[in-house]
Amino acid sequence: MTNISELYDFDAQDGVIVSRRFGLRSFVLGVKEWNLLIEEAYNKIGSAAEAILFGAGKLYGGSILEKEIEIMELNSESSLNLLCREATLAGWGKISIVQETPEEYKVRAQRCVFCSESGKTQHKKLGCFFLSGVISGFGETLFHTNSIVMETKCEKEYCEFAVKLGDKESQNNSS
Repeated sequence: MTNISELYDFDAQDGVIVSRRFGLRSFVLGVKEWNLLIEEAYNKIGSAAEAILFGAGKLYGGSILEKEIEIMELNSESSLNLLCREATLAGWGKISIVQETPEEYKVRAQRCVFCSESGKTQHKKLGCFFLSGVISGFGETLFHTNSIVMETKCEKEYCEFAVKLGDKESQNNSS
């Protein structure tokens, strides 16, 4: 079992948490507070919150992989394992990926932090748009292609996402 102190340094005097892998400042946000933020976003801007969360997740997913590529040589298999490990260690839930075909994957998040405790909010699924975006950004950066990510299950115990990779040419044309 990995201890959190193996992943982060905490300076109690300055109130600063730093990721040991990236040397970047980090912070902790509780699930209840995340759900309050999501609920407020939905209340203020309606379904546009879904697109904003997906877009933010996509930027995050792509940038985290780019940072990993800077510090280590990765292939697609090690990158997928890394995504599972990093997301799990970050407390997002137990993440696993199964390759269905060369262009199709299933991502499962057991005890998904973004929705497993959101039963008290009016908009249960909203938090998963962020995770869908992370998966999309990670996949597009890793495979240099566009992707379609569809959440196929959103349950208290797990969420599941179907990922379909597009062709590299359409990614280049859509930029």
